[in-house]
Amino acid sequence: MRIPQVKVKKINRKSGIIYQLDYTVDGKRIRTSVGPRKYEAEIIAAKLNADFALGQFGIENVKQKSTQLAQLLTEYLFSKKNIIRPSSEIRYKNYLTQFEQFISINFPQCALDISKISEHHIRLCINHLLEDPIKGDKPWSKRTVNDFIIALRMLFKYALKQKYLNSNPALEIEKIPCNPSTDAPFYDDKELEIIFKHIDPFWSDFFNFLLYTGLRKGELINLKWENIDLEPGNEKIHIRAVGDWKTKTGRQRTLPLHKKAIELVSVQKTIKQDYLFISKTGVIIHPDRPYHALKAVLKTFKIEGDVHKFRHTFASRLVMAGASLFDVKELLGHTDIQSTMVYAHLSQGHMRKIVNMMY
Repeated sequence: MRIPQVKVKKINRKSGIIYQLDYTVDGKRIRTSVGPRKYEAEIIAAKLNADFALGQFGIENVKQKSTQLAQLLTEYLFSKKNIIRPSSEIRYKNYLTQFEQFISINFPQCALDISKISEHHIRLCINHLLEDPIKGDKPWSKRTVNDFIIALRMLFKYALKQKYLNSNPALEIEKIPCNPSTDAPFYDDKELEIIFKHIDPFWSDFFNFLLYTGLRKGELINLKWENIDLEPGNEKIHIRAVGDWKTKTGRQRTLPLHKKAIELVSVQKTIKQDYLFISKTGVIIHPDRPYHALKAVLKTFKIEGDVHKFRHTFASRLVMAGASLFDVKELLGHTDIQSTMVYAHLSQGHMRKIVNMMY
């Protein structure tokens, strides 16, 4: 019997381009639509051609192929490259690497053959992360573990699609009830005083700018001078994509600058650089560096927080000063008002004043 050859064909449809596998087995032509991504179709075609070369002439008879966990992670993350945001790619990699390390250390046979990984192994890993994570880090929060569970489901869904597995061992893993607080945490005046008194002076202006603009960390790191407008009386910044970096929402927005932020910009203007803030070595700031600088102070003085808490502080101050939630939503760049509602509890005093205006 002639060995079938699988070809990848590009099909133009009204809904867009899709890729199709086209081959003939026993005189019967088979055409199967894969999806809009050419490389996925090519990977599947290569696997089928390999199977056919070994004498497996029916899709229904193709046996499950085993693979190592480390190899699965590499394949999966490659399949997501340029599809998800770089920050999401890093987060997925961190989650899945923790899982791979746990399995390799405790269940090496499972690491060599993912078909041996069961729901039980995943639950053991979850308990480990909640109580005693690798590298001596503090236990993961329930919310982070829930994100980890989602990442595992997606990983094993990919493994199913590639026929490495017959079932998804993470499918029945329930998310952990965490009853998250509906109130956004923010730094109070005393905490801010401690932070700015003891933080490395190099980072003082960086964090002050976050405090007076409410920018996301990535937005400030990637803020270039070309996106800063210092027209007197109309000073503003434009948050938009720069090179490979994309905004969280995929949109751009313009923010007027607080007078304190204008002063900080003026100080940085004396330094010739492409970005408003640069690292100590004169290049773009690595995303991990701001937290490392802040962490030392937070740990020393037992202050709960992170870099993102400056954004919450900016928004909280505005709401307590009487700003509407809609206006805060626009400044923060939220896509819907629900994200901004975490600050609603801070506006109760202002809302009471409005109600009392009835009489």
